[in-house]
Amino acid sequence: MSREIRFRIWDGVSILDVNEISFERQIVFCKFCDSSVFSFKDIELMQYTGINDENGNEVYESDIVDLKIEHNAGFDFSGISVEYITGEVKWDDRSVCYLVGSLPLTACENSIIIVVGNIYENPELLNHEEMI
Repeated sequence: MSREIRFRIWDGVSILDVNEISFERQIVFCKFCDSSVFSFKDIELMQYTGINDENGNEVYESDIVDLKIEHNAGFDFSGISVEYITGEVKWDDRSVCYLVGSLPLTACENSIIIVVGNIYENPELLNHEEMI
């Protein structure tokens, strides 16, 4: 399975699409912005997860997503329950995958995923416990 590798940054003011990254020089070149070169120390780098939400929006690290997860407890679908979760998309080194809360994002692909914001522009969308 392959996916496109894309990044975006938070420069302290807005989210910008990345055009090119030089890991050797530790700088990022952005698309369509006045100051197109940024040092790693001045930005937050966010990678595309390879998943798009219900509306076709790309899901990136540091996005805040709403998940609607259906659980089937029986073969006759009589035990269906629905769980709603809002959380930040984070990379987890231990699991080697993106998580929303404690759920692997790839396990949520058959659920309804909607990007509602990101932690930089919309921190109020997260519960206090998640921001700790």
